[in-house]
Amino acid sequence: MKRLVGQTAVVLCCFAMGCASAAPRRPVSAVHRAARPALFSTYRVPQAGLTAQERLWLEMHCPGGEPHRTPGWTNGPTTLLVRAGYALAHSSIDRIAYWVCEHVGSAQISGHLPRPGTSAFQADPQLPAGRRAELADYRGSGYDRGHQAPNADQTVDRQVQLETFYLSNMTPQSPELNQGVWAALEAQVRRWVRGGRDVQIVTGPLFYDPEEENPATADGQVNFTTIGDNAVAVPTHYFKIVVRTGANGRHEAIAFVFENRPYNRPYQFERQIRSIDWIEERTGLDFLSELSETEQQAIEQSPSPMWP
Repeated sequence: MKRLVGQTAVVLCCFAMGCASAAPRRPVSAVHRAARPALFSTYRVPQAGLTAQERLWLEMHCPGGEPHRTPGWTNGPTTLLVRAGYALAHSSIDRIAYWVCEHVGSAQISGHLPRPGTSAFQADPQLPAGRRAELADYRGSGYDRGHQAPNADQTVDRQVQLETFYLSNMTPQSPELNQGVWAALEAQVRRWVRGGRDVQIVTGPLFYDPEEENPATADGQVNFTTIGDNAVAVPTHYFKIVVRTGANGRHEAIAFVFENRPYNRPYQFERQIRSIDWIEERTGLDFLSELSETEQQAIEQSPSPMWP
């Protein structure tokens, strides 16, 4: 989908050459140069490098290491942001994160912090204006500012909780999805955590068209919409990958994909299970890359190795 950026101005020029009658006045269009992020680029936003603490957080949040872009990635540059509550790769083109990793343990979901008010939502202060979502982009759009790393996963440390309200951790979600089945899935994950074992979660958007699965209907494109002056991309689908360490010390995982639309009760999570391989093929991301090839295959090819 092409988004055009441009600006024109009309300047009236009059040249007095000492003649009795001047030539007819003509409006002249002034053409201004403009720039937008490249759809394909190896550029990454210059950063000072991760601190020792940020490296520890990144390792803690991301199961099997930071998700990597696969060869042939065409979605442009991303910015890596690492915080106490999550890590994410933010897109300069789509103004959303392509993945958000978080570690969730029983202690952090057993606190008593109330949810902040709507004033907690704000643009991410670590991202430059023009390459991030702003509050005005969501205003009147009909979409929720949907958390990727949920606020309810942080109930002990107020600053960590408030950082989940940065718009870099949000995407435009259907209100019925965000407040319905998606919230129910997040609650289910917390019930697993209360059951005794910490988890690492990767959440992110998909731009996916089922018609691309069929050669008879595929045209090589996925249509989607954007909101606001900053053209914040509205994902067609969402994925959530949950990873934990099993009793035998090996990783177990389950992954879900939901369309960005309402779902009727009773919610049936088992119908939304997908293999991690399926998600990798449709996001251009490589998950769990630091695990052995054998363990990756065992986890990624099976649709639900940790489903109860």
